Amino acid sequence: MTQAGDFLGVSDQSYSVSSISSGYNEQNPKDWIDALKAALSEIKRTNAEAVANLYAIGIAGHMHGATLLDKNGAILHPCILWNDTRSHKQASKLDQDKNLRNITGNIIFPGFTAPKLLWVQENKPELFTNIAKVLLPASYLGYYLTGDYFMDMSDAAGTSWLDVRNRCWSDYALNAGNMRSDQMPALFEGSQVASSVSKFIADDLGIPRGVSIVAGAGDNAAAACGVGIMQEGQGFVSLGTSGVLLTARSECNPLAESAVHTFCHALPNTWYQMGVILSATDSLNWLSSIIGQSPSQLAAKLNDEIDGLLYEAHGGYQKFFYDLLNTDTDPVTITVYDVVNNELPKDPFEQEGWIVGGSRSSITAVEPWMLKLFDFLQDLDDHKAPTVGVCFGHQALAHALGGEVQRKHSWGLGSKPTQIHLKEPWMTPQMNAPVITFCHEDEVVGLPDKSKLIGSAENCAIAMFTKEDHIFSMQPHPEFSNVFARDLYNDWKQSFDPSALEIANDSLNSPSDRQIIGSWIKESTNNRNIKTKIISKSIDKKIISKLILTSMITVRKKPTIYFLNI
Repeated sequence: MTQAGDFLGVSDQSYSVSSISSGYNEQNPKDWIDALKAALSEIKRTNAEAVANLYAIGIAGHMHGATLLDKNGAILHPCILWNDTRSHKQASKLDQDKNLRNITGNIIFPGFTAPKLLWVQENKPELFTNIAKVLLPASYLGYYLTGDYFMDMSDAAGTSWLDVRNRCWSDYALNAGNMRSDQMPALFEGSQVASSVSKFIADDLGIPRGVSIVAGAGDNAAAACGVGIMQEGQGFVSLGTSGVLLTARSECNPLAESAVHTFCHALPNTWYQMGVILSATDSLNWLSSIIGQSPSQLAAKLNDEIDGLLYEAHGGYQKFFYDLLNTDTDPVTITVYDVVNNELPKDPFEQEGWIVGGSRSSITAVEPWMLKLFDFLQDLDDHKAPTVGVCFGHQALAHALGGEVQRKHSWGLGSKPTQIHLKEPWMTPQMNAPVITFCHEDEVVGLPDKSKLIGSAENCAIAMFTKEDHIFSMQPHPEFSNVFARDLYNDWKQSFDPSALEIANDSLNSPSDRQIIGSWIKESTNNRNIKTKIISKSIDKKIISKLILTSMITVRKKPTIYFLNI
């Protein structure tokens, strides 16, 4: 390739996959070397000048494969490939250690490298004891060319041994998989020169001596670089053996429990998140054969936009509340009820406290399922059940208990202070004006009987209220991070006034006090020796980005958060 990015020569070579048993997929690393030699030979025949002026080689390979070498660099076993599933038990065992998810940024899947090595240890112990180095396919080619052991960050991120956030091998993850740091190759950013071709190999291949070897990238990271996906907000869909939806990220914010992968990108200080299915185009071909339409005909029927990706990309509504309320000393879990389909709690005592959250629906246009919800909220009030309202939940509580809700003529947007007029004992730590994110079109304009105004915000006079000692209700969204709020606003920008949107996005540059409000939520229920639970609304994927979800939360000493899917 020229410096301008023009191809001077291309060669495709193939090699076989061995499947000796169901779920087993292996390749012989020597086949990769033979393919490399054949490709170079072909390019020399078609463009000898390009090979003679070769300056650098970058290597990309399929991720997760385990290539096992002894102390002399000899291959001990065929490479166990990414789509080999024999280590599913070992993967499940590793994934029980939740610290590994936090470190590696991912669920531990059987396709990843670490569980493969545990399988080798348990099933081929003599082989395991002789392992001096573990390389992925790209790093094995790098070793062949240079005699050095190295690996780029994007490839290493798929091993389940890398600290993805800090971009280094994790001693904790290695120990969990019974591996050692000396068995790992040196780490480089994908754009770094890792070594140079050895003189012997250069002569053998017929390429100039001193050719630089760039660390390179794992397959999807390389594809992302190839199509220019290098900055926050950029992404692509790839349909091949597997199906991939990938987006570049400027920060490392893993969402392991969502099964979205978080890996280092091939560029410094850059990551990417990726959703993967193992069967992509073959599934489309299968459907095509059944219904008698070509894949292109089926693809033509897709809409121009894919709805709901924003919501899922940030982990889902359950995760928002989990992150807001969960601590090491006070953990929570989440369950879901389908309230829209009339799955409501049996009575106010089924759980010990409740949080009512957001919904896509409007209180000003009552839907049939809401009537049962209002009845239940009245029961909660009658029985003095600890209850917290957020956004739609705030409005639903006010409406159900005799207050007034109106539709605004414009959206309430932005991260802004809520002035606290009345401080309750459970509002710890105390703040005079916590900054929280708003996103609403309806607004409480009249308080229910026996209620007290707690806080007001710009263009939202009743931003918080309490009723007696069992209800704490608020219009803003403490469960929204600034990162999500910005994505939400921009995704739904057609609904907003452009100048208001600009101001709202600017406001997100300031820190949020959402965790303070999270503490208030917990303390408001802990005040009565209980903790929290959630009821959520079933999401219309077409407008999921509005994040309007109805939820209720309860908490106990071993807190459990329940979602009622509304």
